Amino acid sequence: MVMRRRLGDAEADRHMVEEQRRRPRLPGCAQIVADLEDQLVNPGREGLHRQDRHLGAPVRIGHRLGDLFARALLDAEQRDADPLGRAAARGVENMGGQISGHRGSPLRRLWRASPAPASTPLRPPGNRPLIAPEKFPEAQMIRYPRDMRGYGPNPPDAQWPGGARVAISLVLNYEEGGENCILHGDAASEAFLSDVAGAAMWPGQRHWNMESIYEYGARAGFWRLHRLFTAMQIPVTIYGVATALARNPEQLAAMQDAGWEIASHGLKWVEHKDMPEAEERRQIAEAIRLHTEVVGERPRGWYTGRCSVNTVRLTAEEGGFDWISDTYDDDLPYWLEVGDRDQLVIPYTLEANDMRFATSPGWIEGEMFFQYLKDSFDTLYAEGLEGRAKMFSIGLHNRLIGRPGKIAGLKRFLDYAKAHEGVWFARRGDIARHWATVHPHHRIERPSQMDRARFVAAWGGIFEHSPWIAERAYELELGPAHDSAVGLANALARVFRTATPAERLGVLQAHPDLAGKLAKAKRLTAESTAEQASAGLDALTDAERARFEALNTAYTAKFGFPFIIAVRDHTKDGILAAFESRLAHDAETEFAEACRQVERIATLRLKELLP
Repeated sequence: MVMRRRLGDAEADRHMVEEQRRRPRLPGCAQIVADLEDQLVNPGREGLHRQDRHLGAPVRIGHRLGDLFARALLDAEQRDADPLGRAAARGVENMGGQISGHRGSPLRRLWRASPAPASTPLRPPGNRPLIAPEKFPEAQMIRYPRDMRGYGPNPPDAQWPGGARVAISLVLNYEEGGENCILHGDAASEAFLSDVAGAAMWPGQRHWNMESIYEYGARAGFWRLHRLFTAMQIPVTIYGVATALARNPEQLAAMQDAGWEIASHGLKWVEHKDMPEAEERRQIAEAIRLHTEVVGERPRGWYTGRCSVNTVRLTAEEGGFDWISDTYDDDLPYWLEVGDRDQLVIPYTLEANDMRFATSPGWIEGEMFFQYLKDSFDTLYAEGLEGRAKMFSIGLHNRLIGRPGKIAGLKRFLDYAKAHEGVWFARRGDIARHWATVHPHHRIERPSQMDRARFVAAWGGIFEHSPWIAERAYELELGPAHDSAVGLANALARVFRTATPAERLGVLQAHPDLAGKLAKAKRLTAESTAEQASAGLDALTDAERARFEALNTAYTAKFGFPFIIAVRDHTKDGILAAFESRLAHDAETEFAEACRQVERIATLRLKELLP
């Protein structure tokens, strides 16, 4: 089984103005500025990039039938015309909250689904929307984009090479020289992921201490890590910011000599959450161009980190990446469908990550980092021994873990992990090639993406002769979680449970008698025929058939509908015993039990068709 997702295009109706201002630059030499067409900027000038945003309420995202649909409601106008870029400063100051997961994965906002046809209600009668219409009248989604199911209860066997019980991916982020800096044409200095507690961006000024901390990562931290990894013969994946690689050719050469994988970490190590889509697409292309020029080959993997809601879709649409990693939502790789492209995603980590030396709560000393890595490894290794092998990503930064007091904890962990058998230290590209070979992607038709006619045709017979249940279920807020048997069964059951008593009675009355006249005449639905045969009801003796007929007659006379039971859960003798005991129920109790059995039958039928 291979987990699959699908993303649509995001075309928000938002007005965003991008402009560039020129101002005297501080003393220095020619520089690389990512926001301008020319990479080298005249020493007398520098480019400052500013966004003047105007988001009016409501902003809607919609499109034609067959694609996914989402609507977002923004209550207030937001303007930022600060010439010194204080909005950018606030954006990076808030990065701690965003990268901790408060904004959610970009994937979860990019799915879209078609709205219901104008002739049908937004939701079926009796089913309340999950978003209160009186509070957010414009934000009622009928297709929910976020995937809360993933692989579900039965993830695939990774089948790592050599029968490894866990695959460890060490990632070294190379950002030094690509961070926010006045010299780089940014509006303010960097404030994120350093040893300066509570650091704030300095609009229009260089932050000498912050620059020096980043320089430590390049000058000392990198080489300490390089010696450790090469001595232990551990392969590494570099998340390399393109402008940082361009400014650090000696470190780049050392990476290449060591055989490390060099993936792209974007053009600059800056915030992308408010970046216009067109500008982000341009920067992705420029990052690939500069990376190829500096490294000698294009990047095959991508991770932005400080990403926008569009990042995952844009990098997938670019079409040249074997893997992307701007998600944190699983312990295994998975496939993502973006238009016609099947994109492999290798989730990353923000918790088994030395960034927590610079965040609160976080690590204080290397021993804490070691213990967390060890506990994570022990859990994953034990799962691998049980046949559920996973991947363990570890995120590192030169300026953080490269410090003497911190790296000792990392070394202790590497010694510990290497002392175990069945541990695969792998570059992310190695993991991608393995997954694509062993778990290739195969697209399937999914309920949440069907149009109305196809949905009703496929699922209208799940409840016996009651297609109206599927018709109403189509109008519910469906999403990836409903593309499984249990998920879709829940959506159909919601409609059934909220139907009128007369409608539910109609569903009960649509069911055939067990081993009755319709079965004898071979006039049952295909589903009912297979179900009754599974319990041996198609091969009754004359005495057994007579007993069933007598019970059917008595039951129907008392309750007004045929006896209903999920026969796949029972033997023939068990069915007869239940038949006799339920005849003693009062009408209300038996009506409720019959409805439960109808829902159970629906679930079992769906399990024959969906994962």
